[in-house]
Amino acid sequence: MRSEEETNRALTQYADTVRRICMLYLKNQTDTEDIFQTVFMKYLLSTKQFKNREHEKAWIIRVTVNACRDWIRSFFPQPDCAFGPGWRHRSGNAGGPRGGAGGGFGTATKI
Repeated sequence: MRSEEETNRALTQYADTVRRICMLYLKNQTDTEDIFQTVFMKYLLSTKQFKNREHEKAWIIRVTVNACRDWIRSFFPQPDCAFGPGWRHRSGNAGGPRGGAGGGFGTATKI
């Protein structure tokens, strides 16, 4: 766990960068603040030792981007199959004009 002084320095130095990345991905102030808190909590609780400030900045940016992507994915779950829950495609994909078997018709099996 990092010291309060170290965390405050990182907040001062990287807060604007983290907020800008979040707004770029999420386009929502409330979600941006949620991810902002998540990123700096991860920083606070991390025991990772950084080689220099550039390494630290790269880590914070990567954590921010990953957190934003996870947040977006959590709101758009992919359906198992067009037939509904409990079904899955034999080919392992949802089918359609560029792949799968016949656009998904008659290619599912009951799990």
